[in-house]
Amino acid sequence: MKFSETNMMRYIQRLADKDLSLTNSMIPLGSCTMKLNSAICMIPVTWEGFANIHPYVPMDQAQGFSQLIEEIEDNLVAITQYDAISSQPHSGATGEYAGLMAIKGYHESRGDHHRDICLVPTSAHGTNPATAQICGMKIVPVHCDEKGNIMAEEVEEKAKQYADRLSCIMITYPSTHGVFEADVKKICDTIHHYGGQVYMDGANMNA
Repeated sequence: MKFSETNMMRYIQRLADKDLSLTNSMIPLGSCTMKLNSAICMIPVTWEGFANIHPYVPMDQAQGFSQLIEEIEDNLVAITQYDAISSQPHSGATGEYAGLMAIKGYHESRGDHHRDICLVPTSAHGTNPATAQICGMKIVPVHCDEKGNIMAEEVEEKAKQYADRLSCIMITYPSTHGVFEADVKKICDTIHHYGGQVYMDGANMNA
């Protein structure tokens, strides 16, 4: 059977229609940087100078990349007020893994090998509990109110309940539903009070 160009285009379109994309819906999770930037902002990623550098290029031929990465890290430090930023993780999921492993290493360095409880809000990205599981942590969900905000009272309750084993909480900030949690400082203070650390997921920061 021969396909005409028209039939081939229709066939390809039918395949495309089977996929959920920005042409027919709003992607709720994943690819956050792309979904929150206009397409024209993503075009430079395809430029020859960005896209096709050899992975083993000598450092003296990659000075532009080094400068770009350093400037991004410096800007993120200024925005977030963190002590340092690492550009090593290549995606949100690997960033989560790096962050939780850093927290795990921190606790172990203090002899707190038993701290394995990770509080995860029900509004979190799906990769959050998956990453905690991969890191060997036990996941304890924290519910949200009718507006989608983390229930600070429940954070307090569960942080106190698991005080001896509390490792961390994972917070997406701004939240997945696009607002800055009003109680985020209170939540962080609560976790720190009970000996835990805070993993801050900045997936929606571009918003």
